[in-house]
Amino acid sequence: MITALAGLILAQTASQTPTAPSPNLGTNEFFQTQLKSTAQALSQGEFASATTAAQSLPKANFTVQISSENLSPAEKTLTQSSLERAISAWQTAYPELKITLSDSKPTVLISFVKRISEPNAAEERSLALFPSDSPTDPTLEAVIALQRGKTSALLDANQLTADINYAIGQYLGLERSPVVASTMFRFEGLANRSTKVDGESAFLASLNVLQAEQLRTWAKAKTTIIASFPEAFLREKSKDLGRFPQGEIKDFQFDVVNRGSGPLNFTIKPDCSCFQLAYDAVVPPNSTGIVTIRMHTAEFQGLQNKGLYFYTNDPSQPVTRVNIRADLVPAYRLINAENTADFLMSENGLKTTYYIYGESKLGFEPRKASIQGLNGIAEISPWTGEIEDPTLFKGKQQVTGYKVEVLISPNAPTGKNLVALIIRTDSEQFPTIAANFTVQNGVAVTPATIFFGDVTTKSVQASVIVTGTNSDFKVLESSSADSQFSVKATALEGRNVRVEVTFQPGSTKGTIYSSVALKTNDPKSPLITIPIQAYVK
Repeated sequence: MITALAGLILAQTASQTPTAPSPNLGTNEFFQTQLKSTAQALSQGEFASATTAAQSLPKANFTVQISSENLSPAEKTLTQSSLERAISAWQTAYPELKITLSDSKPTVLISFVKRISEPNAAEERSLALFPSDSPTDPTLEAVIALQRGKTSALLDANQLTADINYAIGQYLGLERSPVVASTMFRFEGLANRSTKVDGESAFLASLNVLQAEQLRTWAKAKTTIIASFPEAFLREKSKDLGRFPQGEIKDFQFDVVNRGSGPLNFTIKPDCSCFQLAYDAVVPPNSTGIVTIRMHTAEFQGLQNKGLYFYTNDPSQPVTRVNIRADLVPAYRLINAENTADFLMSENGLKTTYYIYGESKLGFEPRKASIQGLNGIAEISPWTGEIEDPTLFKGKQQVTGYKVEVLISPNAPTGKNLVALIIRTDSEQFPTIAANFTVQNGVAVTPATIFFGDVTTKSVQASVIVTGTNSDFKVLESSSADSQFSVKATALEGRNVRVEVTFQPGSTKGTIYSSVALKTNDPKSPLITIPIQAYVK
């Protein structure tokens, strides 16, 4: 398929002057800049400059080196095994890639440090990228922090593999994505992300490499080409929709101007499903396109800062975030009497109360309430009383609305359970309103299984968070049922303990099942068993 597309994208007849390829949407600034520089040098017959610029464009065959100075032996093992998993993930999704490890002059240098930003920094930073067009430097150096968050928690193998996948994607010309399932989605702190490379990212990377190879071929053959590129101009890079009632639909537009000499291709990826978009994806030179947007607000309250990610083939601005701001006056409030969404189960179950009211008179009547996720009941009754709600009032206010009394059965699974309070109303605009919360029964383990995924012969690490029911919760002892697994427990803030498991594969191949045993000071859960699963290639 890639070969066929290469023919469509790159073929030129002998009688025509070749035209420079247009950067693919979703590619990063460095890739687009180097592509444009190479193409412009070729169009001007500057073949030596074109050859130099094209060397910084991605190749299907490249080398990677890791730098892990000042790290502990365990951390060095973690970084090495995570790199191998990332290389395997990319080569599985994009078989034409050949990524090899190098001890000197790598194409991609990945450096690991303890931290990049301080634990108390206002904005955490956990990855720094340094692309270079110098032939003496790596084309990309990525600096990855191993510790993140206020607790300086250490990354596990899956999180680190996902960050290395992201760095390799950047070398291959890919831009950051707001799509959670994408390889190019990132979260600066600790977050569970896929260790696999998605098909869309791999396909786009392959197209980038094809374009780069075509430019290098033209430079070597000293072929003069036609180079024309767009120049995108957004009249507005932010939109403040003001203050208006929740549930109101807002329609607005913004202009996309192409001031360049080539067609402007663009696509828009919103970070919220509340947007509906309509636009023509190509703007001819010296023309203006219009993007029409509809924003649905029934599910949101208060200040909202949403984003529309505008991807173009203009190397000067390959991606721009258009900020959409709105202040939504709540049509209703559904709040818990204890002002929490995390509950501990007692021996008699859980009993709590929610209140429904509006800034003035509630615009609908709740008809029926139910519980999803656990066995429980919810009863609605009229209610008048004082409440403190800074979102709507200054100080306490007397309000009239409804109260919903919730009772959850104590026969709940051990651990943290996700629960939803669902309320049906007589409103067409808000037919269903809901409150989500968690109920912890006994000691909770998150995630419930220690999953290593595919591993080789190198040791790897994975971790879970164990949450007790008391502030003095402790893990007294930890052990594993298999000598291939070693266990370390570290106390975190509050009732949390991080349990880190290191897996050093032996001679057994295939799927391995084992477990970790924890002795705790919790009288109801003195012994906890956590399943382990791994697959050794």
